[in-house]
Amino acid sequence: MARGSAPMRILHVSPYPRERTSGITRLIELLAEALHTHGFETFLLAPGNSSRFHEGILRGIPVQIKSSRARNVILALRTFSIVIRDQPVDIVHTHQAHLQSLAALIAARIRGLPTVLTLHFRLRARSRLRRLLQSALLRTVVALAQEAIAVTNLVAADCGLSDDQVIRNGVPIPTEPAPKPNRYSTPRLVFAGRVTATKGIFVLLEALARVNRTNPISLITFGPVDDPSEYDAAKRRLRLEGRVEDAGVDPSWLRRTNSGDVFVLPSFYEGMPLALLEAMANGLPAIATPVGGVPEVVIPGGTGLLVPARDVLALSDAIIWMAAHPEEASTMGREARRIVAQDYSIGQLARAYESLYRRLLRVPDQTPASTGARPEAALLR
Repeated sequence: MARGSAPMRILHVSPYPRERTSGITRLIELLAEALHTHGFETFLLAPGNSSRFHEGILRGIPVQIKSSRARNVILALRTFSIVIRDQPVDIVHTHQAHLQSLAALIAARIRGLPTVLTLHFRLRARSRLRRLLQSALLRTVVALAQEAIAVTNLVAADCGLSDDQVIRNGVPIPTEPAPKPNRYSTPRLVFAGRVTATKGIFVLLEALARVNRTNPISLITFGPVDDPSEYDAAKRRLRLEGRVEDAGVDPSWLRRTNSGDVFVLPSFYEGMPLALLEAMANGLPAIATPVGGVPEVVIPGGTGLLVPARDVLALSDAIIWMAAHPEEASTMGREARRIVAQDYSIGQLARAYESLYRRLLRVPDQTPASTGARPEAALLR
């Protein structure tokens, strides 16, 4: 256990490869950077063998998995083997109700290490048997973890946790940006994340095609395309090749947004998406689906518009409304920035986890009240 001035070492365990675009990985990276100057060293145990494991402050422990057969079982067994060994860590912090989390929590308990579980969202399989197995796994990892945390109140309720077990996601809040002129006569839609069906990308293309019959609007996407052939075929079928720009993975994607842009995220499921928070912190109004914790930040008429998942007509109507009401959209963007800065900053996230880690390690909390940091109880609401 860390003592005195020795670094406090946190091992994050995630089932998502670091080289794959993931909000969970991004959150771990942000938390590692924020806590580095407070005497914490952060490690990430995750699948992959990419050189990205050795970049920056977050140190990587890659788990190599060559076969896709029984991938989760292999990942769990190898994770158990790594954690059970005398790894020089003080806390094991797992993410999601995953078989890998179960293995890491059991190994940490055997070693007597404090443990944290963060639940970002809850998946629901289509088959009844798989749903029962998921529920059993969720209950087991929550029981094993010394501290179970959810990223939103809605996720907490969905996973059987209380409001006191919530630490909200956080993002860097940019200094007030100079107004960037909109180069477009109509709003441009901005999408950031994995370009895949479950993020609602094909629903978005259908809605954009419907809008473009009377009001040409463009779309720019930032993120990896899961199925390029299917995606390109959809754009050709809908005659959107000239209206959609795919910028790929771009860590500085926010710098390419402009005043008047509208962030759109028609996902089928979410927890509290970091891309949404980052866009709102940059002053963009949002069109999103009411899934996970999204309704906690996208307030209809306040910071954006909500539309039902998979509803092409509702999504196209929301896009048309934004295009027809630029002043109202701009006001929504300013309110979005205010709310994220107030309740979803990386500083608040880091203070909450620092307080939690120190309590688990029985190290005095060195976050003085005079700095403006709210007490842990407030941060956990």
